[in-house]
Amino acid sequence: MEFARRRSILVAILLLAGALRLAFVIGWGERFDNYPDSDEYLRVAQNVRTGRGFELDSENRAARAPLYPLFCAIVQDVLGEEREGIRLVQALLSTASVLLVYCVASGVSASDPPGPLGARDSYRHIALLAAALCAVFPYFIFYSALCLTETLFVFLVLGLALLAMDERRVSAPLAGIMAGLCSLTRPFMLLFPVFLGASVVVFRTPRGSSEGDASPRAWWGPAAWVCLFFAGYALALSPWVVRNYLIFGRFLPGTTLAGASLYEACSETANGGPAMEKVDWGQADGMSEVEKDAYWRDRAVRWVEEHPGRFLFLAVEKQRRFWSVAPNHPFFRGFQYMALAAGSYLVVTLAGMIGLVAVWRRSRRLLVFFLPLLFYLVLMHAVFVGSVRYRLPLEPFLAIFAAALYTALWRYISRVRED
Repeated sequence: MEFARRRSILVAILLLAGALRLAFVIGWGERFDNYPDSDEYLRVAQNVRTGRGFELDSENRAARAPLYPLFCAIVQDVLGEEREGIRLVQALLSTASVLLVYCVASGVSASDPPGPLGARDSYRHIALLAAALCAVFPYFIFYSALCLTETLFVFLVLGLALLAMDERRVSAPLAGIMAGLCSLTRPFMLLFPVFLGASVVVFRTPRGSSEGDASPRAWWGPAAWVCLFFAGYALALSPWVVRNYLIFGRFLPGTTLAGASLYEACSETANGGPAMEKVDWGQADGMSEVEKDAYWRDRAVRWVEEHPGRFLFLAVEKQRRFWSVAPNHPFFRGFQYMALAAGSYLVVTLAGMIGLVAVWRRSRRLLVFFLPLLFYLVLMHAVFVGSVRYRLPLEPFLAIFAAALYTALWRYISRVRED
């Protein structure tokens, strides 16, 4: 009976999530889907569909990561070239992410049933509440209507978390493949597997007795998991790496836009946010695509070496933008947007950080994944530009910790009332 009731509640949450996303996509999607990045992703998708491959144009053959344009190309082949089809599929994908949040919070991928946030009698309630928070979270609804990588990326990150929480070795290569798909969607994730691998070794190596350290053999299990994980990761990246090597004659696991993105964030024109339009990109005219990438990267590194104080100031500003209560764009500074953003920030983001501190001792399995993700994103966006949208992969996990906090508070209040 308890299982049937819990299933009914979960179905209701998923129906609510889908209804909200579809309503926003149909009613307001076209109004907001005007980001310049969207045009480039769809141009690459068009080239994929016409047999030209993953190039933006003849001079930018690896400027964009391949997975999201491939996703768009497949959807357009099935539903037509209009953006509406992509938005509708993303609404369903975002709804599926709500289900993944429930699965991650439940710990259903783990071989031992107790959830990652506590005893069996509480983690199911936490999972349902976390799913409900994500179902109505404004940013997830909003970005499902935009032809940007956010919705697909959050879905993949949650899939990676579910696999990374599973200590069985069979899950390791699958987690590696999922990490590769994340990197093929957002190239800045290329080094994240290093952080995740280190976290797995640290958290999963059995501790020794009080009289000594753990046996060296205790490292074998986690180390084997990490080796299989990296094998899967290399497998997922290999088609893109081989393709780029055949085109450019060099190892290129990411894109040729990395140098420009770094210079946008670390230069005399940088302000902590998007600043592509402020840079005189004509300085690199006449160079090849890979030469431009190296040129702007070297310029950015040299600028940081010459202006360390300004770099640190910008790092703080980027973090302010990353953790901003409201969107940074002036268009969203109206009262209705500010109120909605502030409310969701208090209920999910801030409460999630408090919940993380409150329940961290009982959330070891989830922390294996969340802590390296948190550290990595904060580090990356202290260097590259900061924006609320880049915080989005953290929000599902903050919703889980917020749900744990609310559940603990409810239980405490209930005990006080009984006394």
